[in-house]
Amino acid sequence: MIPGSIPRFPVYVFDVDGTLVDSAADICAAILDTLAAYGRHDVPESALRPYIGRHLLDMFLDLGFKAERIDPMVAHYRRVYPELKHARTSVYPGVAAMLEGLGGRKSTATTKGTPTTRTVLEQFGLIQHFDHVQGTDGFPAKQIGRAHV
Repeated sequence: MIPGSIPRFPVYVFDVDGTLVDSAADICAAILDTLAAYGRHDVPESALRPYIGRHLLDMFLDLGFKAERIDPMVAHYRRVYPELKHARTSVYPGVAAMLEGLGGRKSTATTKGTPTTRTVLEQFGLIQHFDHVQGTDGFPAKQIGRAHV
């Protein structure tokens, strides 16, 4: 292998947020909208960024919300996030060329649902590089280090 080159594998699995696209501003905007709807106006965006990629449950619990309030909050976020239409999201430079030249089959693994993942990949011209698009679609994912009831 040439130093600095990408090893060749038959399959590659990509996270979306923070890997292929910079979606932090849209994610944080949807979270801030959700927090405001539930009476919190005191959380800066900078406090939310470390939670990107983790389940919303972790963040809402850490912010002091009771477990029984979180399902409606997650539903609120999931309604608001697509309404933002990914206006603040951008593809990282070089991602399309990297996917094009990578070879192998490609799929996604993300905490977004499959329809939203597909929408993001289509909107940013990346969908044609993927053989399979998969989101969590309601099954537990990335719930490390916390017992979930």
